[in-house]
Amino acid sequence: MQGGVDLVDGDIHCVVAEVQCRYIASIAFPDVVTVGLRVARLGTSSVRYELAIFRNEEDEASAEGYFVHVFVQRGAQRPVRSRRSPAGGWKGWSSTQPSKVSNCSRNSARR
Repeated sequence: MQGGVDLVDGDIHCVVAEVQCRYIASIAFPDVVTVGLRVARLGTSSVRYELAIFRNEEDEASAEGYFVHVFVQRGAQRPVRSRRSPAGGWKGWSSTQPSKVSNCSRNSARR
């Protein structure tokens, strides 16, 4: 498998280590929901995703937050360094926007 983790049969899988969500405004059926997602930080054994949720065509987020995946050895459940490069980094992966999603608009979440 290239550029991924075999969550079913692999010796390394990811666990959700941290989740945070800040609710700003309500969303209800039949609203149309758009989610902006980006990789905010790439560590040697983890990745932090930040997201913003938009209602209909509104420019301000209705909710924003993040979650962290940690890559662990199956069985031992201990963090492991990425095998992506000799230095343990995430070769070929990059974050184009290191700033937080907080207080973002629809346009900034699409960058």
